[in-house]
Amino acid sequence: MILNVGSVGQPRDEDPRACYALVDEEGDELVVTWRRIPYDVERTIASVGAVERLHPSLGERLRVGK
Repeated sequence: MILNVGSVGQPRDEDPRACYALVDEEGDELVVTWRRIPYDVERTIASVGAVERLHPSLGERLRVGK
C-alpha cells in the first residue's frame, strides 16, 4: 500500500494547520488516522516574506490553506 499524505505544511483543503497521517495495523486491516497540528502560521509567513527570492503568494497560501 502507498499512502501519499502530501506536504505537512502546504495544505490545499483550506485548513492551515499542518497535517500528517498515522497508519496502524489492526489485524488484517490498515487504519489511517489523519492528525492536524496548529502552528504559528503568521511567524512562518513572516519568515517566507523575509526571503527575497520567494514570491509573497507562498506565504499567503499557508494562511488560507490553498
